[in-house]
Amino acid sequence: MREKPKIKTSSWVPVGGEMVELASLPPEEKRAWATEAKIRFLNAAFHGRAVFWAEGEPEPKIPD
Repeated sequence: MREKPKIKTSSWVPVGGEMVELASLPPEEKRAWATEAKIRFLNAAFHGRAVFWAEGEPEPKIPD
């Protein structure tokens, strides 16, 4: 059976005006990026039915 090629992926995020590999960030910054991505996903998935934000952040203003 033929051996499958290994695929390597990496994620890059903007930090301070330049692109940085996500794996090179400290754990606190990785967590912040993950939280932001999850909040954006949930707000898009439940648009018009629910609003999500990070604990400790002010509640977002919802347009009328």
